[in-house]
Amino acid sequence: MASAGMLAIAYFPAALLNAFLPSRLGILADRYGRRKMMSLGLLVGGISSVIIPSLGSVIALAVLWTIETTGYCAAMPAERTFVADIAGRDVRGASYGLYTFAYFLGAFIGPIAGGWMYDNISQASPFYLNAFVLILGALLVLLLLRENTIDQGTLRTENIM
Repeated sequence: MASAGMLAIAYFPAALLNAFLPSRLGILADRYGRRKMMSLGLLVGGISSVIIPSLGSVIALAVLWTIETTGYCAAMPAERTFVADIAGRDVRGASYGLYTFAYFLGAFIGPIAGGWMYDNISQASPFYLNAFVLILGALLVLLLLRENTIDQGTLRTENIM
């Protein structure tokens, strides 16, 4: 079992990526499509969650967290742009506020529920549930979300092909 200090050190590279990559990877959503980047990020997160319980070292965990964070950082700008697109101009602020509320509510409830599952079901169960939800989310994004082909009156050709 790794100490809290070792886990903090293992997470440090992912934390740095989380601070700097979203602003640089947002261009991928513009270039390849929001749905693709969101789905890819969720899929990478889901696969990572399945792998975590089988890891045997803190170094492997650090590498996996770095890969997982890169996927999330590619998806994050696409998610936020979808919120703005879906909301419409007159309620974007309120919609983004609700999105932020839901995000942090999940960040609050997730560890509590995951901790309970870890203690009462199995140590791997919260990771497997997370993987299921993330992979299901990736599929739902591909199946249900539609990208705007017109953005502020300009035709966006990358979504036509």
